[in-house]
This record gives sequence, C-alpha cells and structure tokens, in this order.
Amino acid sequence: MITWARMKVKPSKSRSLVVKNGKVKEERFKIGDEIIPTVSEKPVKCLGKWFNNTLSDKLNVEDTYKQLDDWLKAVDKSGLPGKYKAWIYQHGILPRLLWPLLVYDVPMTTVEGMERISNSYLRRWLGVPRSFSSVGLYSLGTKLQLPLKSITEEFKVTKVRQHLTLKNSRDEKVRSAKVEIRTGRKWSTKKTIEDAESRLKHSEIVGRVAVGRQGLDVTPTAKWRTATVEEKRHLVQKEVRSMEEESRMVKAVSMKKQGSWLNWEGARQQKLGWNEIWKMEPHRLQFKLKSVYDVLPSPTNLATWGLIDDPKCVLCGKPANLEHILSFMLECFERREVYMATRQECRDNGWRVWLFPVEVGSRGFVGQSMWRALRALGIVGGERSKLIGNLCKEAETASMWLWRKRSEQWKQ
Repeated sequence: MITWARMKVKPSKSRSLVVKNGKVKEERFKIGDEIIPTVSEKPVKCLGKWFNNTLSDKLNVEDTYKQLDDWLKAVDKSGLPGKYKAWIYQHGILPRLLWPLLVYDVPMTTVEGMERISNSYLRRWLGVPRSFSSVGLYSLGTKLQLPLKSITEEFKVTKVRQHLTLKNSRDEKVRSAKVEIRTGRKWSTKKTIEDAESRLKHSEIVGRVAVGRQGLDVTPTAKWRTATVEEKRHLVQKEVRSMEEESRMVKAVSMKKQGSWLNWEGARQQKLGWNEIWKMEPHRLQFKLKSVYDVLPSPTNLATWGLIDDPKCVLCGKPANLEHILSFMLECFERREVYMATRQECRDNGWRVWLFPVEVGSRGFVGQSMWRALRALGIVGGERSKLIGNLCKEAETASMWLWRKRSEQWKQ
C-alpha cells in the first residue's frame, strides 16, 4: 500500500523575488491570507551563502571583511599571550574565513586587504616590527619556517579546487553549466590553472630533479599523462602553491636585509611547529625571528630607519650591524691552522686522526657539517636530533645575552 504525504507551504519560511526588465520590483505574493516576505525584507541563507535583493555578493563580501576585522580585534583583546593568539588565527579564524571566500565572488584586491590586516595583528602577536616581511610569516623556503598559512595562497588554492571540481564533475548538467568564477581583474582562476598545467606538462618532459643528496626516483610522484582526474586536481593545487612560493622567493631576493639568509650556505632549515613554539619563551621567539631577518634595533638599522645619526659601535667605533654585535665583538679568530697543527702532532705520535670542523651559527642554525660529524661519531636518529636542538638553543641563548650586553664595557 502506498501512502501519500501532503506537504503544506509555509509563507513565513518562503521568499519571493520579482525581476522585470532586469530590475528588482517590490511586489508581493500571498498564499491564502498570508503574505510571502520578499528577499529584501528577509534575506535567505542557503549552504552558508546569503541571498538578498541586490543579486550581488558585494554586501556579503563587505560583511565578511568586517567579520574578519571583528574576529581579530576580539582575539587581540583576549589577554592571551601572543603565540596563543597566532594559534587561534591559524586554527580558528582562517578555516572559518575560507568558506565565505569560496561561495562568494571575492576580488583579489579584497583578499589582499584581508591578508594585510591579518599580517598587522600577527606581527604584533609575534613581537616583530611592522617592517617584518610577509615572506618570514608564510614562506616554506626560508631558513626559519613558521606554521602559518597565507590567506591569499589559501584563497587561490580554494578557487582552483572549486573550478576543477565543477569542470570535472560527474554530473553532466554541472559540467555543461560552465559556472564562471569571478575573482576580479587582478587574478584569474582559469589563467592560473592553465599556467599550472603547462608547468606540470613541462616538468614531466624534463623529468624529476633530485634534491640535495637524494638518489634518482627517491620521491616518485604521479605523472600528468597517466594521472586520474582526482590526482590531476591535487597536482594542480600543489603547483599553485609552488608558484606562490616562487613569488615569495623573488620578493626575498629583492630585500637586502631580510633576504640575507639566502646567502647562508650549509645552514639547515628549521621548521618551528606549534609544539616548539609553546616551549619557547616570548622573548626568545621574538629574538629568533628578529635576528634571522635582521630587524633587531641595531645601530645600523636604527640609522637606516632614521632614528639615530651615528651607526657606529660604542665600544670599538666600527659599524654596529647585527653580525658585528653577535660575532666580531668577541674578537673571534680563525682556528683552522691551530687544528691542522694539532692533527699533525697527533699523527706524529702514531694516532689515527679525523678532523671534523663544525659550524653552529650565532642565530641558532646548525650547519650540515655538524650532522655529518655526529653521524660519524655514531650519534644518529632521535638522539642526534635532540642534541642538535640543544645546540641551537644554547647558541640562541648566548647570542641573546650578547645582544642585551651590546652596549656594556666588559671587564678583562
């Protein structure tokens, strides 16, 4: 037996919209004696997107921008330590922001404005100056990597994923609809996908390039020609992230001060995860970020910023840049000739000698030479990583002490 259920339309839960000659008209409809409210009176929300009588996303985009500003201000006034505020941004604000950026037609200029206001709060929470570049906040190719993500990069990847999902949908009607994704004049989703696909096809012709000391075919990846639709979608998204990282590297090269880490040969990268950040005192985290990107208030930087006239060291009269304060004030000298003489003396006594000159930078970066030396001594795995971490911390602590004592006259 088949039972038919009767459905009753409720005017209060319905909406009406009348469009004549391309213009919205304020006309009403009734069901019985009840009037159906118009969309202008009561906007309706569907799948997280608000619809109103303007038939445009402009007001919704403005509300999203204001909502982001309100969230950041609320977190800023929470009274929590800065690193906790940064964590809330990364894991609370950013994920909530990505959905409106997906469903609305947001121009790239607006997204960049959102990132600028977010960057200002992140710099304040991390204790770095306003001149601190966004490369230091989001880049994955720098010597010091933070666990933060860029709104602009996430927006581009989100729009690319949306375009490819609609284009390759299993539903023929969705594919034939040819939905247009509008992102303003500054950036085009379609053009970015074309560039990414072209780069992937070219890289397949060139072949995979070994990185560092890796052997051939150590990290196999899906080939573009034989990849499935889903694999191609992931490859394109990954390539878009690579393109964003390349643009950051170009920006870093153009910066004389904050891009000086590009010349640090042999220094291994450091990835600061949230677990490491939780264990770091605020002043240590600030010193590490400022010293790596050379934005500490050294006399040379203060002179560059127009805050003082004389950039010379008060102790020796030389230009007091960060390198001078952390290294040359100790009157360090080259000890390699001493090591060579000692090695020869040991050999003359009939001993077998191995020389391992190692490097630990004043900013807490350990050279590749230290990793090789520890491996030769039989210290590997987690024990080596722990020892390297301790070396980094001790170097940072010593440099931070030197920085605090930079203007004091030491007793002989």
